Amino acid sequence: MDSLAKKLGQFSVGPIAGALIGLITVPVITYFISPEEYGKSSMFTLAITILQMFVFLGMDQAYVKRFYQAKDKIRLLTNAISPSAFLVLILEIVLFIFKEEVAFLLFDDRKELLCVYALMAIVPALAIEKFGMLTIRMAQRGLAYSLMTILLKLLTLVFTIGLLLVYERSFRSIVWGTVIAQILYAILLLLIQGSIFKIKLSTIDFGEIKSLLRFGLPIVPTAVIGWVLSGMDKVMLRAMCDYSELGMYEVALKVVMALSIIQSCFTNFWVPVAHQWNTEGVPKENFIKVGKLITFTMTAVFMLLLLFKEVIFMILSDEYVEGVDIIPFLLIYPVMYTISEVTVMGVYFKEKTINLLIVSVVAAGTNVVLNWFLIPVLGAIGAAIATGVSYTIFFWCRTIISRRLWFKFPLGDYIMVTAVLFLISFVNIIVNNWTIYVINAVALAGLVLYFRKEVGTILNIGVRLLKSKK
Repeated sequence: MDSLAKKLGQFSVGPIAGALIGLITVPVITYFISPEEYGKSSMFTLAITILQMFVFLGMDQAYVKRFYQAKDKIRLLTNAISPSAFLVLILEIVLFIFKEEVAFLLFDDRKELLCVYALMAIVPALAIEKFGMLTIRMAQRGLAYSLMTILLKLLTLVFTIGLLLVYERSFRSIVWGTVIAQILYAILLLLIQGSIFKIKLSTIDFGEIKSLLRFGLPIVPTAVIGWVLSGMDKVMLRAMCDYSELGMYEVALKVVMALSIIQSCFTNFWVPVAHQWNTEGVPKENFIKVGKLITFTMTAVFMLLLLFKEVIFMILSDEYVEGVDIIPFLLIYPVMYTISEVTVMGVYFKEKTINLLIVSVVAAGTNVVLNWFLIPVLGAIGAAIATGVSYTIFFWCRTIISRRLWFKFPLGDYIMVTAVLFLISFVNIIVNNWTIYVINAVALAGLVLYFRKEVGTILNIGVRLLKSKK
């Protein structure tokens, strides 16, 4: 456990520092631009997410799956990245041909062509980042991974704030700040970690590419439907409300992403370790222990963020204060997603990824239906409730399917935590006086008592790490 804790610590430095930089960036940006402008910038981010799904064809996941099995890592990378490189070229042509339509779709203005060109510029840089960082991550080079993560966040902060100061106070500065930072980062990644990209065209093997696609392609529909799950709230908010409501929701989501510090740290560390454990035949009790630890940790941070939600929103511009009511149900999303990263591993181990399509269809369908009914009545709060409910269904579908394919791990803790998350979220929306802080504090204390064994484990690991450093 000590060696795993050390690896987790190395992988955690980058996401934690990156999240802190993000926490600085968000309030600063809110003082420069209105919720409406922030909403427009979120459409650019959403477009990037959609494009990446089609560019990678699930080859990034296939690359991760085969990494420890491959004797020639350069050969594997070459065959995994080749289809993506071809699709990047096709995508650039399509975006250029339909640039006016894309501009109107994203920003309601056919003249916003510079932002479409920005979208074209960022796609190749994202492909370089994806496979470069995956290689570092799968090699379990936690410190290098963290330093590169911090570098990207710093570059984004510097260029975004710089453009807001010297260019214009609009979503365009956020767009171009993001793009310039990403391109420069990709160049630096190639220079600093150049050995990763010693791709040899002579090692291209269409048989291996076909094998990788066989694993990766079933993930693409899942990713598309997954986007419906994670992105349809923004699309429907824009369609049913306006950019201002969307901007308020996006800022609340950025605050929630503080909880994603743990999600990012844990996932980056856990996926390679879990695959290694499975290859080596490590006892399944270890997976159960990890599940308990991450369940307690994520739920405890959920409680803490609710306890201090008013303080967090005090640092934002006054235009965004109403976002505090959006937080509770949005917080359920990173909690359930992160815990599911442990419970879902059976699907990946058994290479039954087609099952994930079923999971995504059910959760995404729930998301669309709930958004359709709740957004017209509750606006951004309705979208948050839809997100929280959908990701809970996402978690349980993933967990039940994996449990049937893998082994029958206990579900009691997960049932209890699910009930607590929903109860506390509803209470935090309904109760608006000082008693909510008492309720949140009591809930946190009860959680610590319930998971006291896991708390002890976490404290012991912390003490050992401090002693080892001395």
